[in-house]
Amino acid sequence: MSAIKFTTPTLQTPWGIPTLDYTPDDIKELRENEVFVYGDNLAHRHGAGAAKHALKFGAMHGLGYQVVGQTYGISTKDHTVKHVLSLEDIYKEINYFKMVAVQNFRKVFLVTKIGCGLANPHETEEERIAEIAPMFKGSPPNCVFPKEFEKYLK
Repeated sequence: MSAIKFTTPTLQTPWGIPTLDYTPDDIKELRENEVFVYGDNLAHRHGAGAAKHALKFGAMHGLGYQVVGQTYGISTKDHTVKHVLSLEDIYKEINYFKMVAVQNFRKVFLVTKIGCGLANPHETEEERIAEIAPMFKGSPPNCVFPKEFEKYLK
C-alpha cells in the first residue's frame, strides 16, 4: 500500500481539532498536534517494527507510559521482547492509554494496528485485530484508528 500524504482532514474532534478518518498504514510525517501510537514492549526498547519507526517521531529507549516526543507506546510484549503479553495485560495497557489520551485532549492520537505485527500469535492479522480492536471501545474522540478496526469499535 502506498504512503498516504496528509490532505485536508474531513473530521474534527469535539474540541475542533482537525483529524483524519483513519490511521494511515504508512505514516511518514505528523502534524504538530498528532501522536504516533504503536506497539511497544515493557522495556521500551525500539528495535523493530512500529516501535523502531517511532524513533523518527521522538520515541526514546527506556521511556514509556507517557507521550514521548510525538509518540505513545502501548506494550504488547514483555521486558525480554520474546513473549507476547496476555490479552488481559494488553487490555490494561490500552485502558491506561485511554486515560493519557483524555488528559492530552488537544492532541490527536493516530493508533496503529497495535499487537497485530510482531506481537501477533495468530496466522492472520484479521484474527488478532478481532481480539485487539474491541479493547479500544470507549476511547476518547481524539483517537483515530486503522480502517480495519472500524467494525469492532461500533
